[in-house]
Amino acid sequence: MLQNKKIVCLIPARGGSKGIKFKNLRKIKKKSLLQASIDFAKNLNFIDTIVVSSENKKIINIAKNNNCEVHLRSKYLSRDFASDTEIINSVLANKNYKNYDYILYLQPTSPIRYKKHFIDSLKQLIRRKADSIWSVTKISNKYHPLKILKKYNFVYFQTFVKEGQKVVARQQLSDIFIRNGIFYFFSIRKFLRNKSIYLPKSLYYEINYEYVNIDTKEDLLECKKLSKKLNLDL
Repeated sequence: MLQNKKIVCLIPARGGSKGIKFKNLRKIKKKSLLQASIDFAKNLNFIDTIVVSSENKKIINIAKNNNCEVHLRSKYLSRDFASDTEIINSVLANKNYKNYDYILYLQPTSPIRYKKHFIDSLKQLIRRKADSIWSVTKISNKYHPLKILKKYNFVYFQTFVKEGQKVVARQQLSDIFIRNGIFYFFSIRKFLRNKSIYLPKSLYYEINYEYVNIDTKEDLLECKKLSKKLNLDL
């Protein structure tokens, strides 16, 4: 609990994965991505309950052995294209979580993270009475959506969005960010009202350090190297 706000942490950990088989059970520094996430969540003193969402027996057993609550995924939610919104909504359908104020969505695939950023961002969310706050990383305006082109009729191209035709100088471009998957905090009340992770009053929390979001075997190798370089105990 933080500032009298009750908080549940949801760790999504599907067993199946196309990019890396059993990705959430892969290890960095002798600890699986799942175990690293559980340990990190336990170290966040403001977390009241930890829930692991999975369909995989081994993952479920790990969650139970760590005294986490378990959200057993349906076959539908275990498919490749299950959305974050669907998973969170299914968890919050459990009436036990209706009296919580916020949910932390903690993905195992972004294991390089720091406690102070979680505390700072949650305090911002509470202070500003916003709907959510996401960790993001600034990206170069070289890849701004207004400068991106797309093909059509196989041989021609056009601007990805129509407004891109009006851009004549980089000074016209605003800063842009990409979500990095390190954390998401949502107001449970606002999420249940909107049934979406894209809420009207969403804050961003910029991350400036090196990180890896693991989707491929190459990402996993890079994350191992980076954690060693940073001397992190995940």
